[in-house]
Amino acid sequence: MLAKLLPTKKLTLPNGKVVVERRSMTPVIILLLLGFSYWSIQITGFDLEILITRIRQFFVIIQEMLSPTWAYVPHIWKPLLDTIKMSLLGSLLGAISALPLAILAASNIAKAAWISSATKFALSLLRTLPTLIVALIATYIFGLGTFAGTVAIYLFTIAYVGKLLYEQIENVMHMRRCIRWV
Repeated sequence: MLAKLLPTKKLTLPNGKVVVERRSMTPVIILLLLGFSYWSIQITGFDLEILITRIRQFFVIIQEMLSPTWAYVPHIWKPLLDTIKMSLLGSLLGAISALPLAILAASNIAKAAWISSATKFALSLLRTLPTLIVALIATYIFGLGTFAGTVAIYLFTIAYVGKLLYEQIENVMHMRRCIRWV
């Protein structure tokens, strides 16, 4: 719509062909950004003078963040290691489980088209679920703890690694056929 408001420039090439060059939308976008920025400053009551006079408070907050209480460190190690174990185990088991699913989903390996389609649909369905929703469902089923997180990471890994693997399997087989013809 805005492109119709801006005049176009007609260029005649040496071969006689006329080419219409559309004008850049950059000036319009910059004006809109400046207008919306001014409007948001008016609505929020932003004051640059307050920001300048209280800049020291920013560094006080940063200093408080950078000087942690080291007495908590012994209490942090176990949950930290649990989180690392949970992510490694979920990712490893998910990647191992994704391989047979990828083989089933590859249309050039699975002879029955319905097996390939059903597996691709299942992987696609798993990919559409947000990881936090899967974690909430796993927490509801298995309760709070690392097992629910491991299951969520496991399902996430199966979905994405399975898709990447079956696409690579299909591409490799396609490339082998192309190379034979050369």
